[in-house]
Amino acid sequence: VLSRLEGFSGPAHLEMRLGGDGPKLIELNPRQPGGFVPDLVRATTGRDIFLDTICGLLEQELPLQGAEVPAATWWQIYPDRAGRVVRCHVPDQVRAAEETLHIDLNVGPGDLLSPPCDTPGRLGDLLVSGEDVADSLTRAGRLGRMVEIALAT
Repeated sequence: VLSRLEGFSGPAHLEMRLGGDGPKLIELNPRQPGGFVPDLVRATTGRDIFLDTICGLLEQELPLQGAEVPAATWWQIYPDRAGRVVRCHVPDQVRAAEETLHIDLNVGPGDLLSPPCDTPGRLGDLLVSGEDVADSLTRAGRLGRMVEIALAT
């Protein structure tokens, strides 16, 4: 895809989704990816994409490290409805799980939540490793459902 962009060089963020009808382009930006994508790349490939860009600009060889895990998923936590947060909690069982690479909530009691929607409505992030992509998704779903977000009725 990038080779078709005449004159383009530098870091790029490309998202594709593989479906029954084949690959579909979701997003293409002339920048590094955001969120926890750099963490997923580092954990699964050993590559630091920010250091990779700097080394490329300075024409230096990138120091490579090994992958930490075979696969990982970035699970985004959303509310099931709009409302005011009464209680939110990440159980120790989720924090201490061997497959949990990162867990964080960005809401607290008293926060008013909009109806669940896209990325801006995200309440937290969970990075989970697995033996393969399907396994990491299954584990992320299980652990994500254990995170408690209670809203006033």
